[in-house]
Amino acid sequence: MARARHVPAMTSAAKRRVVTGIVLACLVSSCATFRREVHLSQAQLQEKVEKAFPIERRLAFVEMTFRHPQILLAAGGDRIGLALDVQVDVPGVGVLHGRMGADGGLAYRADRGEIIIVDARVNELDVTGLPKRYSKALREVAARVAQKYFAEVPVYRLDQSDFKQSLARLVLKSVVVRDGEVVATVGL
Repeated sequence: MARARHVPAMTSAAKRRVVTGIVLACLVSSCATFRREVHLSQAQLQEKVEKAFPIERRLAFVEMTFRHPQILLAAGGDRIGLALDVQVDVPGVGVLHGRMGADGGLAYRADRGEIIIVDARVNELDVTGLPKRYSKALREVAARVAQKYFAEVPVYRLDQSDFKQSLARLVLKSVVVRDGEVVATVGL
C-alpha cells in the first residue's frame, strides 16, 4: 500500500497571493487584447459641427463671420478638412463674401471627451472683391482664427449617457482619418 503524503495547508495570505496573481494574469491578458475601433462617418461629424456655427470673430480691423461648415475627409489622408462660407467686414471696403478652406490634425481632449482639430492651417481663402492690399492681412487673420477657434469647436463629443462611449473616454488610444471616416481606437 502506498503511503499518503502530507501536504501542508495553505495559509490565507498564501491563498490571497495566488488568487491575486491569477486575477492579475487574467487582467493583463484581457487588457492586451481589448481593442476596438469606433468609426465616425462624415454625416455624423457634419451634424455635430453644424451646431457650433455661425462663429463671429473680430480681430484688429476685420470682422469675420463663418457659416455653413462642410466636413471634408480625404481618403488616405490623416487630416480633417473644413470648408466654410466666410463674410468679411473690412472698414472702407464693406461687407464681402467668400469661401475659406482649412484643415487640421485630430486630437483627443480626455478631460472633456472631445475630438478636436489641432494644427489648423488655411489652404484656401477666396473673397470676391477684396482689394489685393488686404489679401495678405486677411489671410493672416484667417489663419489665426483657424488655429485659435477651430480647436474650440469639437468635431465630436463622446456621449456620456452611452456606457460604451463613456468607457471610451477613459481609454481612447488614437484618432485618425482613414478611408473617409474618423477612426477612434479604444483599448486598454
